[in-house]
Amino acid sequence: MVNERAFLGFTIFDIVHILCAVALLIFAFVYKPVDAVKVAESCTEIVMSLLLIAFIDALAKHDEYSKGFKRIYTFAWLVLVASLLIPATFMIPEFFEGQWPEPEVARYLTLLIIRLVLILSVFVVLMLTIFDHMHKIGWLRIMHIAMVLTILYSAFSLTIAFFTIENVAEGIVEFIKETAPLVPSIIGLTLWRNRSAKRIKAPAKAEAQMDEQENKVE
Repeated sequence: MVNERAFLGFTIFDIVHILCAVALLIFAFVYKPVDAVKVAESCTEIVMSLLLIAFIDALAKHDEYSKGFKRIYTFAWLVLVASLLIPATFMIPEFFEGQWPEPEVARYLTLLIIRLVLILSVFVVLMLTIFDHMHKIGWLRIMHIAMVLTILYSAFSLTIAFFTIENVAEGIVEFIKETAPLVPSIIGLTLWRNRSAKRIKAPAKAEAQMDEQENKVE
C-alpha cells in the first residue's frame, strides 16, 4: 500500500503557498503603481498549487498499490517545482536591465541568479527520471538529489527575502512561503527510512501474485 505520508508534504506546501500567494497578491495591489511582477508570481503560484491539489486528490490518493507510484510521485514533484521555477523566470529581465555597478543591486541580482539556477537544476534532475536509460542511476537516488537541491533553493530564497524586506508583514509572509518547499523535501528524504513506507518498494512479483489470488477468488 502507498504510504499517504508521501503526499502529505505536497498538501502542506499547497496550503501554505495558496494562503501566502493570496496575501502577497493583496500587498501587490496596495502599492502604487501596482507591482505587476508580484501579481504575476502570486497568480502563477495559486494556479499551480490548485493544479497539484487536484492531481493528488483525483489520482495520487486513489492509487492503492505501489504500481505506478514512482510516476505519480515524480509528476507531483514536477508540478511543485514548476510552481517555483515559472515565477523565478519573471525576474530574468532584471538581470539585463539591473544596475550591476551598485553593490546592493549586484548582490541582489546575484542571489536571484543562484536561486534560478538551483530551481532549474531541480527541474532538470527530475526530468532525468522520465528517461528509461537513467534508471541505472536509481530513481530514489535522483529524487534525493532533487530534494537536497530544493532545500538549498529554499535557503537562498530566505536569504533574498531577508535582504529585500521592506514591509514587516509582507516580509513575514515571504519567509513563510519560502519555507514551504522544505516540508515535502524533508518528508521525502525521510520517507524510505520509515518501515511502513518500505511497502512502496514491494516487488512487482508480489503484486502479480496478489492479483492472481484475487482472480482465483473471483
